Amino acid sequence: MTALPVEFDALKERLTAENAKHIGRRRVNATVVQTFRLDGAYASWTIHVAQVGMTNVVAALGTHGLLAVLDPDVTLLVGIAGSLKDDVLARCSAI
Repeated sequence: MTALPVEFDALKERLTAENAKHIGRRRVNATVVQTFRLDGAYASWTIHVAQVGMTNVVAALGTHGLLAVLDPDVTLLVGIAGSLKDDVLARCSAI
């Protein structure tokens, strides 16, 4: 899952670069989900990519709906952390 459109597009491009096969697109509630199949040497993965939204409440509601419908084994929220402020970043780097 991603928050921003630029993250969503980058993740789809990366999957394509890794030779993942696009196997479908569907809507889960208000969220568009792109589905890919990635075959590896030891395992194969079905990967659902969705943009859930930027605010905490929107992302939480979107994520809740997707988890209920898709029932994944693993869920990742990936992105660029674009809203982190300089003072938060400074405290994180000091840890």
